[in-house]
Parts: sequence; structure tokens; C-alpha cells
Amino acid sequence: MSTLSVNTIKALGNSVPVFQNSSGVEKGQIIKSWITFVGEGTVSIRQSFNVSSITDNGTGDYTITYATAFSNTTYCLVGSATEDEDGGAGNRGQFILSPTRAAHAAGSSRVHTMNCTNGNLFNCGRIEVHVIGDN
Repeated sequence: MSTLSVNTIKALGNSVPVFQNSSGVEKGQIIKSWITFVGEGTVSIRQSFNVSSITDNGTGDYTITYATAFSNTTYCLVGSATEDEDGGAGNRGQFILSPTRAAHAAGSSRVHTMNCTNGNLFNCGRIEVHVIGDN
């Protein structure tokens, strides 16, 4: 087994590098976009990659806009939501983050955070999303 230790991996062309086995079969891709943001009070980005903005559309409803759009709308978006930002103790419900029923757009995604107990949309303190696809 060999170990490659470098500071930068650079593609030869315009595409993102992919990971292949010794036979040249693709084994993985790099996450193309991620964000962690505050979804309650003043909605704001904590940190992100390939995200230009976050929009608060109302209770538990957000639009993530990508700095570089995806080449199509069939990317994979997953994430998590936590009720409070600092992980404080107390009687907290179970929360889920999901894409809305609307189809993804190449340049943005709309997501909801909701309470699993009653299904109501809910503003969560810590929301984290990552996206894999072609851009």
C-alpha cells in the first residue's frame, strides 16, 4: 500500500478529479457543495463551499444557492438539522432535513426542516447539507 501526501490535487482539464481503482473504475467523487448554517433568528452561513447564499423563505424553509451551478438537476442532497445551535440540554424533539417536493434546480436547492413528532416546519439552530453531483 502506498500513501500519497500532497497539499493540492489538480485536474488536468476543467472537470473535478475522480477516484479510481487500479483498473480505472471510478470509485468515488468529491463533495461538490456543502454548508452549515444557522436556521433560526437571523439566518446566516457558518461555513460553506460552493455556496453563494442562503435564503430564509419562512419557518423551516430555506433556499441554498450555489456559486457554481450543477450541470443537471439529478444531484444527491443530504443533510441534518438540530433544534438548537449549541446542543443545550432540555426537552428537544426529533428533527429532519429534506428537499422540498419541488425538483432541484441546477443553481439552487430548497430544503425544509421539520419536527418528526408532528410534521410541522421548524426553524433549527444548526443545519448541515452536502451535495454530490456533476458541476
